[in-house]
Amino acid sequence: MTKYIFLLCKRARLQRKELLAIILMLLLLFAFASCSTEPVSDEIDTGEFYEVIQPESADEDTQLSITEPQETTKTIETTEAPAEDEIFETELETEPETEATTEPETEPETEPETTTEEEKHIVIPPSEPALLTTETLLSDFDYLARILEENYPYYGAAFRKFGIDLHKQTTAARAAVANVGVTGYDSQILREFANVLAQNIVAPMRNMGHMIGLWSGGQSYQIQLALMKWDGSFELQSQWYPNLYANHLLDMFTSPTAIRYYGNPLANIDLDSYIQSVLMTPVPNNVAFDIIQPGSVAYMRMKTMDSANYAVDGKLIADFAETIGDFEHFIIDLRGNTGGSASNFMQNVIAPLIDKPASLFYYVFFKGGQHNLLFDDLYYRDLQWQVANGMVLHADAPRFSVSDILPSLTHANAADFADLKYGFKREITVNPSSKRWEFNGKIWILIDGRTISAAEISAALAKESGFATLVGAPTGGMFGGYTAAFVGLPNTGAIIRYDYGYITDSAGRSIEELGVAPDIYNRSGMDALETVLALIFEGNF
Repeated sequence: MTKYIFLLCKRARLQRKELLAIILMLLLLFAFASCSTEPVSDEIDTGEFYEVIQPESADEDTQLSITEPQETTKTIETTEAPAEDEIFETELETEPETEATTEPETEPETEPETTTEEEKHIVIPPSEPALLTTETLLSDFDYLARILEENYPYYGAAFRKFGIDLHKQTTAARAAVANVGVTGYDSQILREFANVLAQNIVAPMRNMGHMIGLWSGGQSYQIQLALMKWDGSFELQSQWYPNLYANHLLDMFTSPTAIRYYGNPLANIDLDSYIQSVLMTPVPNNVAFDIIQPGSVAYMRMKTMDSANYAVDGKLIADFAETIGDFEHFIIDLRGNTGGSASNFMQNVIAPLIDKPASLFYYVFFKGGQHNLLFDDLYYRDLQWQVANGMVLHADAPRFSVSDILPSLTHANAADFADLKYGFKREITVNPSSKRWEFNGKIWILIDGRTISAAEISAALAKESGFATLVGAPTGGMFGGYTAAFVGLPNTGAIIRYDYGYITDSAGRSIEELGVAPDIYNRSGMDALETVLALIFEGNF
């Protein structure tokens, strides 16, 4: 029994004097019970002073019930960790036994009437971090699994493209969570829990819908914080526009459970230095130029579309453009380009080369889960305010039901669309620059399966608007980014990011799964550049 008492007190983090006092009191009680002629109860024999009761419904899987195993049982349901002086019940029950029997009968009847649909699916973290037990870890995992099942749109696409069965991955991950050790320090428990999620859920899906784990100490977490500060999200009281989306994220990042896992983001990280060193430092040698055939064929390669490179790349590209005004062909190589900010390419390359607006429109569909609806509503309300106040030119089209548009989508995947409920139309328009280049030749863009994210968006706009001819292989996906949702796990504080938007072209093809198709595929035995040069030298364009 002493072993159980010691372990329980250790988990409760009691001080040495409190621990000794409790042990002495319990030993005296045990000695008194041993001398009595009354039989000792099973509860005292086993040393089980409390038990964690699993929630009865999946919608309440973050609530714990701590029950004293006495003859008249008092049940306490809470989403908060008990205070140190409340771990043990010190007063004997004096109420009649009928009170304990009536209490559980009334609560299940009234709770469904007062719980909204949103409250069932989006759990608010407790005001104090919960004890890290197997039950609380499994509760967080089940919460994440349910959020993904109801909101993440790429289960089918991930299986067809990568052979990943996310349902099987989830089953395996839950078994691994059940085996996470919970007797060490909180930091050890949280690290092992995060490793299970990373290996089984997040890492396999990283290239499908920007699923990212914002792990403690990781670069993704620091980048997200830096982006939030850069956007003014940490000064919301003085913010001159009501950034509802950022406000919600800030609440998530500064909850007690998140602070236990990450530390206080407002105090523990030098975000100004991080912004300067990571987000505002240009990628070196990001663009490279070549003259393949003097007076005829010019070539440019762009490795990323990093926003920090906007100014420096823009000047280099403009300087190069002045030297190729009378050339016949301009080849732009986006193979392996991992994206960044599409504005880098659209404003530095497309805008100076067009004399009328170039546009891309596509559809964003999503499941009807409450988590999606929450983030989409925050995003749309912010966008509407920005349009009304002249911050952006136009908002996305209003949300519509998938059933209203599905008949017109000739290449939609029926299985995927069976899970999708809402959608909206998005349009990206690039207007001509006031400093137009003199180049009037043909523009080629090279793409492959490593052309992703902002680079893929740029390629899609170039193709649909007729700005350039795409050559190579289909792009790699990760088209989203504008529809990011975040899941804050209520007991551990870990945060997972995913794109809730299922992106399609105007015909309903999943760009995330199938990519942007080139106008001309690579010739047999040739790469994209060799294919273009062959077409040029043959005059076949």
